[in-house]
Amino acid sequence: MKIRIKDNHIRFRIQENELENLLSGGSLETALSFPNQTMTWVLRIGDPEEHHAHYIDQKYIIELGQSTREIWRENPRQCIAFSSNQPTANALTIEVELDLMRDK
Repeated sequence: MKIRIKDNHIRFRIQENELENLLSGGSLETALSFPNQTMTWVLRIGDPEEHHAHYIDQKYIIELGQSTREIWRENPRQCIAFSSNQPTANALTIEVELDLMRDK
C-alpha cells in the first residue's frame, strides 16, 4: 500500500493482492516510525454503510462502507473518495484506489 499526503488530502493506492485481502475481510496496515512514536494507518472495509475515518492511539483507521465490496467486485478501478467527519475547516479528503502501475 502506498500513501500520498498533501495538505489535508490522503491517497491510498493498493495492489491487486491487497484488494483481494480487503474484499475477503482482511485489513491493510502500514506504519511510519519517528524517534519517539509511530504513526500507523489501517485500511479496512467495515460493517457500517458509510465510509468513516478516526484517529485513536497513534492509529488513523479508515473504514470503507460495506458497499465498497460490491463496487470493487464490479469495477476494481473505481476510486473511493470521501471526507472525514471532522469540522469542515479540518476535514480530511481520503481516496482509495487500485495501483495499476505497481505491477508493471
